This record gives sequence, C-alpha cells and structure tokens, in this order.
Amino acid sequence: MTNNKKEVYALFLPQFHQIPENDLWWGEGFTEWNNVKKAKPLFASHNQPQIPRDGYYDLSKVETLKQQERLLKENNISGFCFYHYYSEGQLLLEKPSQNLLNNKDIDINFFFSWANHDWRRTWYSFNNELLFEQKYGSDKEINAHYDYVRNFFLDSRYKKIENKPVFIIYRSDLVDDFEKMKKIWNMRAIQDGFDGILLISTITGRGIDKNSHAFDGYFAFEPDAILSEQLPKFSRRYQNLKAKLVPRINKVSNKKILRQKFTYHSLINISVNNPINYQGKQYIQGAFARWDNTPRHSYNGRIITSASKSEFIRYLKEKINNSDKNALPIIIINSWNEWSEGSNIEPNSIEGDIYLKAVKEAFND
Repeated sequence: MTNNKKEVYALFLPQFHQIPENDLWWGEGFTEWNNVKKAKPLFASHNQPQIPRDGYYDLSKVETLKQQERLLKENNISGFCFYHYYSEGQLLLEKPSQNLLNNKDIDINFFFSWANHDWRRTWYSFNNELLFEQKYGSDKEINAHYDYVRNFFLDSRYKKIENKPVFIIYRSDLVDDFEKMKKIWNMRAIQDGFDGILLISTITGRGIDKNSHAFDGYFAFEPDAILSEQLPKFSRRYQNLKAKLVPRINKVSNKKILRQKFTYHSLINISVNNPINYQGKQYIQGAFARWDNTPRHSYNGRIITSASKSEFIRYLKEKINNSDKNALPIIIINSWNEWSEGSNIEPNSIEGDIYLKAVKEAFND
C-alpha cells in the first residue's frame, strides 16, 4: 500500500556550473565535475571514477532542471533541498535555485539548507587556507538575508509545514545571535502571511548542537549523524582519533592509509537499533544510499562499502513506517548529486538508476 504521509526530498549540490570564485580558487572553468573525473581507484574493486549515465550536465542551464524534474516525477521524489550559500549579502552557487524560482512551469518542490560554513582548501590535502568566510552581520544584514529568501518562501513550490517555510541551518552552532535572527525572521514571515519559520538544526559529524534549544527541530544528516550520535561510544572515540591522525600520517608518509571504511549494512543496523535522542523536539529523518568521498579527499576520505538497492529499500521503509509523532513528514536523502562524495542517487553508468527505483519501490510497497 502506498504511504501518503511522508515525502522524500534529496539534498542538491549546486556546484556543477562555472562561477568566478571557483575559477579564481581552483582554475578557469572549474566545476565539481573536475573532482569527479580525477578520481582514481584506491584498492582492488574500488569503483572509481563514477560516470554519470546522462552526461556531465551544466546546472546553469534551465534545461538541466527540466530533465531532473522528469526523473523526480518518475520515482516519487517530491523535490530538492538546495544548499544555500549566503554571507553578508554575498551569494555563491545561487544560479540553479534562481533558475527554478524564475521558471514556474518546472514542477519541483524545494526548500533550503543554509550551508553556513567557511570554504577552505581542504580537498586532497591537509590544508586549512580560507577561501570564503561566513559572516552574519547586524540586524540590517539579517533582514537583507530574509529579503533574499522571502522570494523563494512566497513561491507555492517552497515546502511549508503548518504554514511555516522549512529552513535548515547546516552549522547551527556557528550562527551569531541565533535568537535575534529567529525573532526577526519570524516577525517578517508573519508579516508575509506565514505562521513563522520552521528553523531546523542539522545533526552533523559534530553531533547535536548543544546550544540548539531555540531551534524548532533537528535534521539527521546521514551518514554523519549516525557516526556522531549512534555509533557506540568506544567506536566513536576510535573513529574520531583515526580521522584526526590519518590525514597527518598521509601528509608525510609514502604509504597511504584510508581514513575511514565501514559497511553499509553495519551502519544502517546501528541507525535502526540505536535511535537518536531528539530531546523531545520535532525532527526530519535523513537517509543515504551509499558513500565514497575519495574523489575529493583521496585516502583522507571515507568509504562505505557493500551498498545495495535492497538494503536501501529496507532502510527507507524503516523511515517511512516511523510512527513517532515528532517525526516531521519529510525524509531527506543525502543526496541527489554529490558525485564527489559518492552519495548521489542520480543514475551512473554502472548501476544505472537503481537508487531512484529503490525510492519508488519503497514508497509503493
């Protein structure tokens, strides 16, 4: 029987088009496809590079969104959670979401996850050079940020729950004076005819933000939330230590070590059997189909092996059938198109569209 209570969205990375900042930082014409194409297998049976079945598209083109709309509709996916980059009026990678806003005929529902972190030169090397600094600013800047996003909030395709636009913040612990931001944004939203903003704190690899009491709820960003909140304490300490030491070892050693490796089966079992304590708050469930971010980080990355369509379906059904009253009616898959993190459910040249079909089958079972 089809489950009509929950919708599934996929995180959407808007990196696959040229912007002046990436030209400056990484070289003329750089897009995320450069990292995807450069990937190399690090061990026997390591399936790299990943090749998109439908070609290396350009997200600055409206036609690309129309092609993705077709895939969404064919596989019971409601839409995208766009990463949103905004720092004191400076935008990055805004073209895809603006294309969607400006083309009302494209039937893709959406909302934002504010990726409010600095950009640093961490790909491939243990390098902390600052490229783009995240700033928050005064009341004026907080209002200016709302002025930008309100155009999206007012769009009928933007996801609302109980007449509140959904707005996720990736690093809630970094926001300067969040309570002030919340007060201003809620006031502005009510003036726009909403009942406020649904402000969601992301559970990242750093775990639950201990100062997130003012947020309306949580989003379990997987697999990071599993590793930071659900992995047994001893394993968590070991993995955290390894994650810190391996990049330093790889920087000076000719013999490279893989930073982290897990099996998909083991992680989803931990997720199912050791639920997160959401502290009585509402929450958005996360899910992931697979993971391999070695295209970005080489041996300093993380690989999750043995993912399969059947395991992904089983995992999605656990989310769909969750009857907890605090579970909001959204499941967010990580991700639609994070090709350099190997978490994409877009079709690839070897497995085809099995992960898209898995979503459809899980919701139609």
